[in-house]
Amino acid sequence: MAVDSATSLLHARAQDIDLPWRSLRQALDDDAQTPILVFIGPSLDAWGWRLLDELASDAEVIELIGSQFVPVLADSDEDPGLAALAQLTLALSANASGWPCILTLLPDGRPLGALPWVPIRDRDRRAGLATVLLSLAQGWHDDREGLLRAAEALASPLASMQHLPSTPQRPANMLFTAGEAACLEGADTLEGGFGDAPRSLNPAALEFLAYCAADNDAAPAVRQHLITSLDAMLLGGIHDQLAGGFHRAAQDRTWDKPFFEKRCLDQGLMAQVLLLTSRVADREWYGQMALRTLEWAAEELLLSNGGWAHGLHALSPGGDGAMSDGAAYAWSEAAAAAVVGRRGASRFARRFLTAAPLRDAFIVPNGKGMVADDDHEHLPNICARLAAARRERPQPHVDRRQLLRDQGVMLAAMAALLDWLEPTSDAYHTWRQRATATLHCIHTQFIDGAHIPRISCDNTAPADSGALAWLAWGWLQIAPHVTVDREQAISWAAALWSQRRDDGSLPFHLQPKPLPGDTLPAVMDNDHGPSAAAIAGRLFAHLGASDHPQATTWAQRSQAFFASHSALCALSPMPTCGILAAWKHSQS
Repeated sequence: MAVDSATSLLHARAQDIDLPWRSLRQALDDDAQTPILVFIGPSLDAWGWRLLDELASDAEVIELIGSQFVPVLADSDEDPGLAALAQLTLALSANASGWPCILTLLPDGRPLGALPWVPIRDRDRRAGLATVLLSLAQGWHDDREGLLRAAEALASPLASMQHLPSTPQRPANMLFTAGEAACLEGADTLEGGFGDAPRSLNPAALEFLAYCAADNDAAPAVRQHLITSLDAMLLGGIHDQLAGGFHRAAQDRTWDKPFFEKRCLDQGLMAQVLLLTSRVADREWYGQMALRTLEWAAEELLLSNGGWAHGLHALSPGGDGAMSDGAAYAWSEAAAAAVVGRRGASRFARRFLTAAPLRDAFIVPNGKGMVADDDHEHLPNICARLAAARRERPQPHVDRRQLLRDQGVMLAAMAALLDWLEPTSDAYHTWRQRATATLHCIHTQFIDGAHIPRISCDNTAPADSGALAWLAWGWLQIAPHVTVDREQAISWAAALWSQRRDDGSLPFHLQPKPLPGDTLPAVMDNDHGPSAAAIAGRLFAHLGASDHPQATTWAQRSQAFFASHSALCALSPMPTCGILAAWKHSQS
């Protein structure tokens, strides 16, 4: 089994660095009158760990950071508002995107600039972090007014992103058509998915296409691209061919070279998309793959208290002990032969080892190769033996932190699975027990008498709007299968409704003393799936169509909520597919 911990690998590496790490709240409260340097990224990502690992061996840069800045380490999974601010600042100041990100703030929290991943020292004609930070520190001492003017210049475009556009308003059906067109325009009709590499799973866009494909008059291209995308993902290296489960994203167009972290979130989101498409496209295989995905998650991420761990890190120790991407997953034909013999390895390689090598002769298995007539009989046993042998390798770090968003997503996924399973089956009984255990964990670890649940087991801050929306949605979806107090979920929906901004949108965070980024509108889908607005809209619409005494009120609220996002969906249909999917579903 993997080495597991209630601390993220990123934070564990940071603690080995001699820096006075602060939370952003502490940094702002300290009022140190020096710039704040925020290292932010996903806790399971390889590049964030590499950045800190390189920093750990450079005493001069550590001294520079400790003496001239207030260092903050933040997790984009737990600080979605700050993460959104970091990406907006990165786009405006460096015309870049991605993780990890280094965000610089003035002592009062106003953004000053941001950097994508850079080496610590100058390398390959690229300025390193040390050069950038030295220049910034000198500017703070010698030309502070110039830096303040730069912050003011950045503030203006950031302010324009604080509010939803009011025009153009469009009818819902016109928005759905525009959303379909945007998805198909960005579609890779050969390899599936959307846009250029690197590419995410994009469950929000896939779900929107699934709801569109359910229409009797749906364009054939919508259904075809949905199926092309799911087939390509399921047969690619992004889907673990031996054990099941999905990696976070792919580095290439063909889905063969993943970003190797396996997040709980992705398993729940993709299972829901697969189960929905299984029904819409009448493809039983997708339902089976959803079950296999969730079974993998239960084996690796379901904890003894019923909660779900955050995921597996992208890195694992290689043969030389050094941390490496994909070392736990890749195979060569020779390595396979040592387990299943030369003939078995030949069968395995013919079917699964057809991609370019990851390193040396080791390849991430995909399911795109040839299958000889007699391979069908032998491959299941070969794969089972290789999967067992793989578990003897050094394993990725298991991040056992329990985040509220993950629990809500998994409740919704388990509800969709229970809808699909036969109620008299053993699998239904098993998954009903798991859902009951997860609900108990949420009660004891996240709610514990609080009106708004905490964001994680270890973070007492109230939940962000996305996590709360997912919890309420998952809670109501599981209700037909497990006894729950529906009024509790409705109270969370009411809390979300009451926290809407003046333009009708939800802020990222509901806490009374917001941090930088918390008040930004949580409207765009991202690598965490559908936006908070998308899940909240789905929640409001569900209550409006229910038998609740206030259903009429919730129906009116749902209509008003979707209408307030209409202009944004008209201007940016692809990044708002989550909202369009929720809106489309509400009209089905």
